[in-house]
Amino acid sequence: VNSVSNNHSENEGDLLIYFAEKMIQANVHSTQTMVNQRAIEIRMRELELFTANLGVVASLAAFFAETSLESLYIEPETVAKDDPKNHFSILCWTLSAVTISLNLMTLLVSIFTMLHGPAMAIRGPAGSMPLAVSRIFVQRKFALKLFWAGLLAKVVQAAALAAWRYPPQVAAAVAAVFICFMFATAHCIRRVTKKFSFKQFGLRREEFIEIGLTPGAPSAGPISSASSNVQNYIPPGNGPVVNPTKSVPGQLLSGWLMKESSFLKRWNSRFFILTTQGELKWSTSTTAPTRGNMVLYNGHVDVAQRSISSPLIPHFGLVITQRHNNHVIELNVSFDSAEERARWTQAILDSTRSPNLPSTDQSSFLPNSR
Repeated sequence: VNSVSNNHSENEGDLLIYFAEKMIQANVHSTQTMVNQRAIEIRMRELELFTANLGVVASLAAFFAETSLESLYIEPETVAKDDPKNHFSILCWTLSAVTISLNLMTLLVSIFTMLHGPAMAIRGPAGSMPLAVSRIFVQRKFALKLFWAGLLAKVVQAAALAAWRYPPQVAAAVAAVFICFMFATAHCIRRVTKKFSFKQFGLRREEFIEIGLTPGAPSAGPISSASSNVQNYIPPGNGPVVNPTKSVPGQLLSGWLMKESSFLKRWNSRFFILTTQGELKWSTSTTAPTRGNMVLYNGHVDVAQRSISSPLIPHFGLVITQRHNNHVIELNVSFDSAEERARWTQAILDSTRSPNLPSTDQSSFLPNSR
């Protein structure tokens, strides 16, 4: 009787464990679905925001193109045809044509981006929405550059028209007003954009990351917040998310670290992966293509600690220098704690000493260090 009772108790325990595992799996799938749905909603908001911005830019560009087209027919009645000031007419009409061309280019870029961008985001295959949003952002930036160039040509055209039509004193006064206007506009725009700059968070506006949970991903990874572009920012005290991805084949370490760009000397958040093959590579997100790599077993590698004095950047820095033939590459990264820095340092040194798959391909030595 006792043995039957014990067997019955064991069966009940196994059954409870089985149902508990199934409930946990159901909760995980439900959480994945909710987070992915939230990610799609955020991307849709970004899509609507960028297309609305492009609509405003296109409307203003059409207005300036129309006014510049009318200025092609301007010919002051107070200026005789043999007047020496008539040479300003060539400059005025040329600037009108330039203004029309720039604003029409702005209009076309905005219209075609609003036509094809949302179509790719909504009708494209899986993963096309974040790609479409990032490309719409790039095209919006390009349209704004064209718009500002057209506006500058419009202002210079107005100054040339004043010099053509009015006496020299009046023309000089009008030109001075326009010059002051341009400097004041540049100052105001810089002041406004500085208040909403992403640099205070340690990232750039064009950096987009993947949002949501991928089925089968490590559970230690961070869950995205409601904002689409703030996960890359690692505030001091929280540190880069470094996961010992032993469960991922071919990876020793991976995580978000702060990296200093080679040319602009600007700190950006990058996702680093140290592979078992002795390769250190980084990208803008966990799923984005590799933007740079360093093959640690090619040449001589030095690792040195440094202190970072930049605000909002963790102070525990590391300089990785690689020398191969006549090439020298220097990589500056920052960690949130000395423990994490020591952990990555040891892993990098181990990769340089005993690579699993040595290579003699020198082309892989030169990384794209964006």
